[in-house]
Amino acid sequence: MKKLLWVIRLLILLAFASGCTPGPKRLTGQFLNELRNGQYTSAETMAAPEVIKQIAIIEQDKYALYNGQKWNFGELTVQFKNDIATVLYTVMLKDGTDIRQRARLAKSNNRWLIQAIENIKINYSAKALKERTYQDYGNQMLIAPLDIEYITKSKLTKHIGQFVMISGNLCDFEERNNTLTMSMGEDSSIPLLYVTIIGSAKTRAIKDHKKYLQIDYRVESPLGDTFTAIGLLRQAKGRFSMEVSNPQNIVTGPVLRVEKR
Repeated sequence: MKKLLWVIRLLILLAFASGCTPGPKRLTGQFLNELRNGQYTSAETMAAPEVIKQIAIIEQDKYALYNGQKWNFGELTVQFKNDIATVLYTVMLKDGTDIRQRARLAKSNNRWLIQAIENIKINYSAKALKERTYQDYGNQMLIAPLDIEYITKSKLTKHIGQFVMISGNLCDFEERNNTLTMSMGEDSSIPLLYVTIIGSAKTRAIKDHKKYLQIDYRVESPLGDTFTAIGLLRQAKGRFSMEVSNPQNIVTGPVLRVEKR
């Protein structure tokens, strides 16, 4: 009888525990706390694969997240629509900037996971306007690239190990062994940066490149001769490189940037 009661009690505890997985609001709060405290491994357990990739970048380049400065967040509110939850909150940075954000969550294996972090509005402080800005490139708003504009060897050397956005002239477009490599330089003859493009980014790069190759080259146009890449800048054996898997992070042709203040 005692054994039976013990089994019943255990089953009740298990049922209670399974029903107490964190809801969207609580989970988002835990995620932000872990991220703020540098507990990246723990934060990854609450996130979907695309967000986990962004956390991995933050681990290697702390400036990819809010310019590497201290931050906090305010009260969280949650909204539900079908099987998607949206958690709204404001991030407050040390320099006085506040960023209104939303976390989008969906259920996976009966537990909530953060699918994306998106900016709604950024109110820059006077001090922040003189520093690195947090620009809106795509929907990967947990991280923001440092725009180092047009490629030079000195810029590449200065920003090794950082998550950057950079443009240059297309030197080579080569697909080999199911891998696409695009290189860029200050002109089209001397490559400085080699960008390995995989996954869905590769599909987009091939499509865009083919489209621009159809332009009549008798008409003067930079389209197809330039490209922009966003990624973690590395250097090995004197060669600058990055890898891109997200199609948002590769643009063939000129790209518009926010005007410098």
